[in-house]
Amino acid sequence: MKLPSAKELYQLYQSGMSMQEIADKLGTRGTSVQRKLKKAGYKTRSLSEAHRLAYKMKRREPKAPSGSNHWAWKGGKESRGYRRKVQKEKCQGCGSRQNLAIHHEDFDHYNNSPGNLMVLCVSCHSSLHKKAYWEAVRAGKKPPKSNGPIGWERK
Repeated sequence: MKLPSAKELYQLYQSGMSMQEIADKLGTRGTSVQRKLKKAGYKTRSLSEAHRLAYKMKRREPKAPSGSNHWAWKGGKESRGYRRKVQKEKCQGCGSRQNLAIHHEDFDHYNNSPGNLMVLCVSCHSSLHKKAYWEAVRAGKKPPKSNGPIGWERK
């Protein structure tokens, strides 16, 4: 494939594209682009300049959608209101005060009554789920599965 003129390549290069990105766009190798630019006498970026530019370009990437632009948006309806119903002070399993989570005792995330919610540290919460899983497996039953609220709707 014939490469565009060195001037056109340099314009792409000055726009912030790397030599490899230009080469990928044109279906050639990065060394071919570099050779043509050097032969035409154009100054190329040093490695540190290239890293700085790549960092700046990366920072300009759009952020993930939030609010009404997010795929799981429910019109402003709060799906985790239960978090305000329980005061997370310490784990009801081991008494830890760090890495606290809220556990639904009946594994139903739609049953947010205060009697169904308990505060556990992440370690105790994980252990409780593992214990319930293995007890069900040993008894030949289907393991309990939580019906997570993230974008899910009860059918």
